[in-house]
Formats: sequence, C-alpha cells, structure tokens
Amino acid sequence: MRNKYKIIDDYVIIYIVTRESGTLECFVDLIDFNNIILKNCHLRWEARFSETANTFYVQARPWNYGKRENYIQMHRLILGIIKEDWRDIVGDHLDHNGLNNRRYNLVKTTKQKNHYNTRRQNPRNTSGHRGVSFDKERGNWIAQVQINRKCVSKRFFHKKDAIEAARKMLEEAKKII
Repeated sequence: MRNKYKIIDDYVIIYIVTRESGTLECFVDLIDFNNIILKNCHLRWEARFSETANTFYVQARPWNYGKRENYIQMHRLILGIIKEDWRDIVGDHLDHNGLNNRRYNLVKTTKQKNHYNTRRQNPRNTSGHRGVSFDKERGNWIAQVQINRKCVSKRFFHKKDAIEAARKMLEEAKKII
C-alpha cells in the first residue's frame, strides 16, 4: 500500500494527505485491512470532499493494463458492492463520516433508504423542515413525502401543523421502506 498507516488493536488508521485539508485519518477494521486493502496494495488512497454529504470519501483510481479505470470507493470495496450494483445498492456511513470505514459504521442499502438518512436540507427548502414547503399560489403549507415513488401530501394553513404532519409521514415512510 502506498499510504502510511498505523495498526491499533482491532483497527487501522490510514493517513491520507490532501492539498486542501492536510493529513486526514481514515479508519478501517484490521480484518478488512488485511483481506481487502493490502490485496490492493498498488492503490494510493485519496480523499474526495462531497459537498452534498458534507464529508470526505476515501477512493482510489486503479490502473488496468496502462488504462485508468473509474474511481473505486473504499466503503464499496469493503461492503463488496460491485460495479454492476451501483445503480441499485449504495453503501451508507451511519455516522455520516466518510472517513470511518469500519464495519459497524457501514451498511448496504438502497438509494431510497440512504436518502432518508441524509442530514443536509435541500437548498431550496424555505421552511427549515424536511418535507414541508409553502405554496405561494394557494397560501398554505404542504407536508409531503415520497414513498415508493408515490407522493403523499397534505395541505395545512399553519406551519406548525405541516411540520408535525411531515414528521409523522417521514416516520411512517421509514417503517414502510
């Protein structure tokens, strides 16, 4: 492996140097380090900042007979998510830290379930609450959630009623999915 690393008990810290942020620490379980990371010792791991997730992700770009391939992300490699599955299955960091690639923090999920685990608000959100928007034409608040590609919405005259309804609808959506 081209990156420096330090083994501590049952996990490994991989040091990733970036121009913008200096040296970052990536955490990996010792088992995954031995079975996956060291087997791909020709890779140099680097960090890419994702503005949508507001975190760094660890990735490498492999060479295939002198031809550069697409980036491979460490959490996908650890979870065994192959390229053919990328449209349907994603890897989710439960603590929202893309540098923490330990097994307890990673889970395979669908894009829809992963969307419910996001922290960041849509930049067009004016209410400050997820699933709540204001209809300027009708002058009332809307609480809406998309479940299995079907939009469920309710209209309210008061913002606090819409916020409460959206909160309940999101909880119900999480149970269904």
